[in-house]
Amino acid sequence: MKLTMLMGGVLGAALVYFLDPEKGRDRRKKLGPITQKAGETQKRAAPVASKAYDTVKEKVGHKPNNLDPDDATLRDRVESEVFRDPETSREHINVNVVGGVVELRGEQRTQDDIDNLVKTVRSIANVKDVHNYLHLPGTPAPNKESALQNS
Repeated sequence: MKLTMLMGGVLGAALVYFLDPEKGRDRRKKLGPITQKAGETQKRAAPVASKAYDTVKEKVGHKPNNLDPDDATLRDRVESEVFRDPETSREHINVNVVGGVVELRGEQRTQDDIDNLVKTVRSIANVKDVHNYLHLPGTPAPNKESALQNS
């Protein structure tokens, strides 16, 4: 409680100091070079931090804490991994899991997108198999081709 009040007082004093109608403008101008250098340092450090994060993530990896998930949990894991990529839209993909087998339905722009998606899902822990019913725009789903030919 005392610390919160102290921090509030310090913040209030700083605001009064820098927002003073008479001298605040000159005080803020003096801060310009300091804040500019901090911004430049942050810009230079960002790629290094990103690379370090990616390296640690690659080396350490992620191990799920539930080693025998039910189908709903596994579906959530699959969706989390698949839709992490901003290029992959939830609008065009349906994920279902039955007995640890993932069923993928929907459309993808290219065959490479389909192949990469299936590969990603197969690499997820506890996925027993993947049934791929993804198809390209303007083509029928793989499980519908024979029904369309027979009709």
